[in-house]
Amino acid sequence: VVNSEGVGPPSNMGGLISLPNGIMAGFSGNQICFSEPFYPHAWPIRYRLATNFDIVSLGHYGQTLIVTTKGFPYAVVGARPDSMAMAMIEENHQCVSKRGTVSFPWGVMWPTPDGLALAGVGGAVNVIEKFMKRDEWRSLCFPDTIIAAQYQNVYFGFFNTGSERKNFIFDRTNEQGPLVFGNFD
Repeated sequence: VVNSEGVGPPSNMGGLISLPNGIMAGFSGNQICFSEPFYPHAWPIRYRLATNFDIVSLGHYGQTLIVTTKGFPYAVVGARPDSMAMAMIEENHQCVSKRGTVSFPWGVMWPTPDGLALAGVGGAVNVIEKFMKRDEWRSLCFPDTIIAAQYQNVYFGFFNTGSERKNFIFDRTNEQGPLVFGNFD
């Protein structure tokens, strides 16, 4: 389907999500693509933004789009696709599993080689580093296999060790035990 400018969505677009104000967002390679508001078939080239790294996934909270990449993440803010402002987040939290990215009302979380990243109003942080070292995270969680979802503002991660399927729960509001591991089977 083509819009009045003669431009439809890229044929290899992935990561399609719905944003406020009737805007759809997706990505192709290192380009973030935005639709015309309330016209999900219209994807003008002038609405595209380029990152320095290939994009892995998209998530959002409020009117902020978080773009995870194979390098640094980005925050994109705007109410209309023709006025989006993009800034690279100055923390190297590369995303290693697109299916591990989860949107919350207060931020976006995704798996990295070093832990679980959270991007919100204050930037991006590794929320796991308080509980385990990078080597423990990598050997225990197999971050590139994580598939996640959220339920009642809690991150549920499922992963495969090669011989077992396991899971973990990260609840940032539980001060007694925010990180709990278990077996999925």
